[in-house]
Amino acid sequence: YFTEGSSILIYNTGLPRAIIFFLTLMLVSMTIGFIAIRIHQNRYQKKLILKADEIQKNHPKETVSELLDLANQEMKERPRKWYERLFSFKALHGYFMTLAWYQMAGRAGVTNPFDSWEHCYVYPVYKDLGDNGELVLLPGVSDEQKTQQVLFAAYVTIPALIAFAFI
Repeated sequence: YFTEGSSILIYNTGLPRAIIFFLTLMLVSMTIGFIAIRIHQNRYQKKLILKADEIQKNHPKETVSELLDLANQEMKERPRKWYERLFSFKALHGYFMTLAWYQMAGRAGVTNPFDSWEHCYVYPVYKDLGDNGELVLLPGVSDEQKTQQVLFAAYVTIPALIAFAFI
């Protein structure tokens, strides 16, 4: 998805700063979410093996797969406190993947991907050349436009993060 993200950032007419911000937020949150779930999986697997070794002391004739199944069942039945559920790598994965989904759903809702492919130039390094073969650069962004784009990003992101924190 980083290849896709970088190709979208190299757009022929440029992207507003708010869109770049949200795209970056989506890519970073997906990466953090993926890393968090991999850490959770590795930690769970290590705990599972330790629990299976512990069970083997009481059930020496069980096969490895049966020991792992018993250990898995015991670990899932263990009661967890609310803060263990709220502040875990598994929860962190859910938080960041939901944030990434929010960005993708918003993008799909705003652009209507079923109708907007006619003039979409998201090929890497696609730029218009002028009549003389020179690269045509876009005019710079004014300070007022920068302020509007930052405010737009803040007005969309801050309420979403607050709602996300309380749900």
